[in-house]
Amino acid sequence: MFSVKIDGLQETRKMLQNLQKQVTYASAVALTRTAKEVQKDEIGHIRSAFTVRGSWLREGGKFGVGVIPASKDNLAAVVENRAPWLEDHEEGKTRQPHGKHFAIPQAAVRRTKTDLIQRSQRPRALKRSFVLTSKAKGIPMLFTRVGRGKGSYLKFMYKLVPSAKIAPDLRFVQTARDTVARVWKAIFEGELVKAIRTARWG
Repeated sequence: MFSVKIDGLQETRKMLQNLQKQVTYASAVALTRTAKEVQKDEIGHIRSAFTVRGSWLREGGKFGVGVIPASKDNLAAVVENRAPWLEDHEEGKTRQPHGKHFAIPQAAVRRTKTDLIQRSQRPRALKRSFVLTSKAKGIPMLFTRVGRGKGSYLKFMYKLVPSAKIAPDLRFVQTARDTVARVWKAIFEGELVKAIRTARWG
C-alpha cells in the first residue's frame, strides 16, 4: 500500500496573500477614480450654482477642486475645496464687512470680458461719486455723475449693505455623498475583477 499526501497550505497562503494585494490595489484605484468623479461633479455644481469669473476653478488650478489620490498604503482619496471664499457657502453664514458696508454692484457697473469688475469701476476708484439714502428703506446707494451740465445724469453703481447673508449653496459634502453612492459600487467591482483577472497566482 502506498499513498500521496497533497498539502496545499503553503500555496493557499501565497494565493491568499496575492489576492489581498490585488484587493488593496483595486481599492486604491477605485477610490481615486471615484474621487475624480466627485471632482467633476463638484466643479459642475459650482458652475451651475455660482457665477464663476476667471479661470480659478479649472482642474489643477491653485484654488480649484483638488484630488489627493489613494495608495496601497493609504486607502483614502480626498477631494478638497481650495477656494477659501467658498467656505461660508457650505453651511451658510452672515458675513460682516471689514469697513462699514459691502458694495453690491448694480447693472451699470462695467465688467471685463471675463465678467470681472473693471478697476476704474470699483467703488474707491469712481470719480464724481456720492452716496444717497433711499427714503423708503433707508438703504445707502453709491451713484456717479456722468457728463457735464444739463446733459449730465446719475448712474446707480452700488447698493451699500451692512452685512451679507450667505446661502448654503455650495453643497460640497452632499454632492460628494451623492456621487459616491452613484458610482462607487460599479467602479470598485470593475477594478476588482480586472485586478483578479491579471493577478499572478504562481
